[in-house]
Amino acid sequence: MNFHSFKCRLGFVACLCFAALFASAASESDCRRLYDQVDQAIVRSGVRDAQETIVKGYPYLRSNRFLASVVTQADSDERFDFLLRQMAALDQRARRLELSNLPPSTRATLELAKDDLVPGETDLSTALEQCANTLLSVDNTQPNAIKAKVVTASRYSVFKRLLGFYPISAVPFSRGIRKFQAQMKQIYGRNLNEVIRDTDVIFHVPAPTERVDIAAILRDSSDNPLRIPMPNADRLAQLFAQFAPNFAIDTRGDFDRPGAIKWGDDGRSHVDPSSPTIYTLASHTQFEGQTLLQLNFAIWFSERPKKGKLDMLGGALDGLIWRVTLAPDGAPLLYDSIHPCGCHHLFFPSDRLRALPPHRSLQEVAYVPQLAPRLSPGERPTIWVESATHYIVRITNDVAHSGAPYELADNDQLRSLPNSDGSRRSLFRPDGLIEGTERGERWFFWPMGIANAGAMRQWGHHATAFVGMRHFDDANLIEKAFVSANSK
Repeated sequence: MNFHSFKCRLGFVACLCFAALFASAASESDCRRLYDQVDQAIVRSGVRDAQETIVKGYPYLRSNRFLASVVTQADSDERFDFLLRQMAALDQRARRLELSNLPPSTRATLELAKDDLVPGETDLSTALEQCANTLLSVDNTQPNAIKAKVVTASRYSVFKRLLGFYPISAVPFSRGIRKFQAQMKQIYGRNLNEVIRDTDVIFHVPAPTERVDIAAILRDSSDNPLRIPMPNADRLAQLFAQFAPNFAIDTRGDFDRPGAIKWGDDGRSHVDPSSPTIYTLASHTQFEGQTLLQLNFAIWFSERPKKGKLDMLGGALDGLIWRVTLAPDGAPLLYDSIHPCGCHHLFFPSDRLRALPPHRSLQEVAYVPQLAPRLSPGERPTIWVESATHYIVRITNDVAHSGAPYELADNDQLRSLPNSDGSRRSLFRPDGLIEGTERGERWFFWPMGIANAGAMRQWGHHATAFVGMRHFDDANLIEKAFVSANSK
């Protein structure tokens, strides 16, 4: 056993010892009862967070598409122990947010239940974390049973597709998608000044930052049994600051001014342009046998304004998610982007990648409107955004060293936003959608199987293809569409 393995095993043993000490105060049955009561209260209050999937039968574990994809790699005690800890951490983070969103009276009732089942001076969140250790010490002996339950739900409804005669209805949808891609190809083939008026552009830029050794951060943070790059909070903040892009937005109305999302006095979400904010989230993907870190940047606008009564695409809230996938040496391997509805998935590969040939079926292929620009040290990509539609119409090298500054904020903030009365509420419903962001297109696109097509939605709920199936957080997304440029 190498030193790293010894460290991991020692750490897990310590957790089990802590659990054993705690078990005298909180038995396995009491812990399961506490989780059951908390879950009932969360569901009854309508504050279940939908970002990750609870592992059925193991309420202290949650999974996502990436962790579900590496279950087969957890083929040793050490790797399985590590996987369990990651799933437990996902649950603990989500539960803290869910508990903060509970009505105060419900939270108080649960605190009393905690005192009966798990005596001690700890608060409810801490008691649940301690109970997770207790239950882990019992359940970690049944890896196959747990692995079989680690699944993530598809965001496509097979029933809707059957009801909508998908094999037939997909044909006109496929033609419509290809027509849109042809229109985008024309836009990217024109001069930028013909697409966006320079006089209307406002640059939104991140704060200057000192350069860091990205490759070293990725290497050092991958020192774990599954070789997953997992920088700590400070290192991750450095990476987000390093790769935060410039946004060049064609600004012709307040609907083109990005901002922080807040709850208004009317109980509806709104975007505050006086506080320009980009929300950040880290994710992972797999490519050619390696796990890669991804940096996600979400920018929000108050709406996509309707062009008329028959506009099926306009509605409240709009935005962009810009993602950077980092190669192990710290260089961007791929950029891609969607709107928060999951729509308009665009890929901007580096010259290290080569797109696979399109298949002969109707399924959507990875659409590449342009290659990623080569960046010199210290440069940032500039994302040119069209007014109203908020389509990305070009990616260029850094052309703006000054502009309206924006702040970076953790995307988890949107999972528990303060109300004016001091209570808290998630931006997202328990089904992962954002209330009030419905689009008219949902009445026409339902045969493609996507719930409420066009509505804004939470991370983990972005189905990005109408024809075929594709999720933005698919752990194998890149290798389904690209290979290394030097591969034969």
